[in-house]
Amino acid sequence: MTMMRKVFDGGWPRWFIVSAALTLLLCAFSIQKRVRVERNNRATALAVDMDVIETLAASDGRTLPEALKDLRAQGVYAAVISEETLGEVIQRNDAHVEGDMLAIPASGRLTERIKKGVLARFPKADFKTLEDGGLVIVGVPMSDLRTTSLGIDPDLSRTARAAGMTVIGRLGNPLGATPEYIDKTIGWMRQMGAKVFLPLGEQVLGRREALKSTVEALRKYGVLYATPEFTKIGGDANIVDNAPELVVRLHSAQAAELDKLPYEEAVDRYAKASRERNMRILLIRPVSNSGTSGIASLAKFAKDIHDSIVHDGGAVGFMKPYPDSEVSSWLKLLIVLSLIPALVLAAKLVTQSDAITLVAAVLGLLLAVAGLKIGFGLAALLATLVYPILAVCWLRERGGDHPFLDLLVMCGISVIGGFVVAGLLNGLPYFIKASEFQGIKVAVFVPILVGTWLLCNHFFDLKAALRHPMTWVGALTAIGILAALMFMNSRTGNDNAAGVSDMELKFRNLLDTFLPVRPRTKSFLIGHPALFVGLSLLAYCRRADVKKWIPVAVVLISAGLIGQTDIVNTFCHLHTPFMLSLLRNAVGLVLGVILGAVIWQVLRRRFENKVSA
Repeated sequence: MTMMRKVFDGGWPRWFIVSAALTLLLCAFSIQKRVRVERNNRATALAVDMDVIETLAASDGRTLPEALKDLRAQGVYAAVISEETLGEVIQRNDAHVEGDMLAIPASGRLTERIKKGVLARFPKADFKTLEDGGLVIVGVPMSDLRTTSLGIDPDLSRTARAAGMTVIGRLGNPLGATPEYIDKTIGWMRQMGAKVFLPLGEQVLGRREALKSTVEALRKYGVLYATPEFTKIGGDANIVDNAPELVVRLHSAQAAELDKLPYEEAVDRYAKASRERNMRILLIRPVSNSGTSGIASLAKFAKDIHDSIVHDGGAVGFMKPYPDSEVSSWLKLLIVLSLIPALVLAAKLVTQSDAITLVAAVLGLLLAVAGLKIGFGLAALLATLVYPILAVCWLRERGGDHPFLDLLVMCGISVIGGFVVAGLLNGLPYFIKASEFQGIKVAVFVPILVGTWLLCNHFFDLKAALRHPMTWVGALTAIGILAALMFMNSRTGNDNAAGVSDMELKFRNLLDTFLPVRPRTKSFLIGHPALFVGLSLLAYCRRADVKKWIPVAVVLISAGLIGQTDIVNTFCHLHTPFMLSLLRNAVGLVLGVILGAVIWQVLRRRFENKVSA
């Protein structure tokens, strides 16, 4: 009780404690709406390209329906069918070129399909009927005819649907695609049984000037839009932004990528995409081009992915888009208003200036008002800065005697910042990554730099230290810190420049095997252990009245701020299920404290021996 009383008594005003509790309560009310949406949409559809299934079935000497039945039994819920071009029809001799014209034999459905496809793209094309009932296309260059889309194969679509699979249609963006062509093509694809549209090639159908027509056609015919992860497709972001209610996220791996992965890691890659990034379609490809049975190998791969997803608490089934969490702007406004006391207190403790404190209060009010018009992203960014800095301020003002309690209080204050981000940036655009948290590098580095300055200014006379000549130890330490910050910068963000080494990948896979969720490496291996050891050393120096080790403690605590910013940063991955982020932080904290305690027990004896000597 004495230690707990220390947290609330003394220098910090009680109104901040009340405001922090109110902030958590408001954020929890917002977050529970997000959690409900995430729990109600856990089903991921495994999908396979129909061309792959056809090839493997032929190699095995089996029929396509038999192959589809085997895959469906192992959890494959969708088949991807790409549009067929007139050039492919010519290549298999179902039509032939006569000079500069294309002759189409009388073949019933194929003839009508070709005529429909050509007229959709070239409305003024001329057809002449041959004596045997066939057609000759006149007035369209042969090069354009070869690239003309005939939509998805109706027979393949019918066969896939008969096997109980959802059809995902792939359409390209041909030169000269008009709004009328887009409407007819998407409507035709839906008529053939496809319920999901996946772009084919480097551009979405309608890119650039007719994207509005694409969105209108998708809505008109009730077709979902699959947005591929890690793929730069022209127009994809526009569709996601303008029609979020139709979006389902898709993950895949190229054959070259799968070839480099051990089998278990390939399975894990797909399972993680479902669990950790809310992917609702997993487009799987064969992990091997050779074997006794290609369909059996692909079916086993699908089953292992299915079992891994289910084992991790997910589900495999038919995909569906996310609904909105329906968090009102007024609730978000209240969250921003509850953030103002923390902003004011941080400004007061950091600057010791009444004028700046007043400016901070006004800024908070302006953010609340502006947020109703332009969104609450800036307020969320401010929360990622304020609360980790307040954690350092608390340590400076009230902490330093009880390492474990100090660490828990600092982490608890930082968690509020993460909750504010999750509470404010809560809605459909964030579920599908149409919108993201902006300012991740600022959120990571500013609290570390400000916190380090606060600690150094509190424990040392910085002006006197700057007047002293530079030593080799100081210079090398500064260079080491600068190099560490540069490396952190390269590893921060979604598109970081530094790759992950093979050893680190193996270490991550080991953690995934033995832990319910893999914690963030810099958090549990660097941040939390460094903070615990630094706090323990600081408390030891105070009890033993030893001042020479305080600089070491300050350096360790400063390094430990990596863990504080990482706590907040974990919640900034808004496409990751909230409960998973919460669990990841908890696992990282427990492991980090255990590791820090072990390190401190080893170091403490050395400190005691040096002091006694």
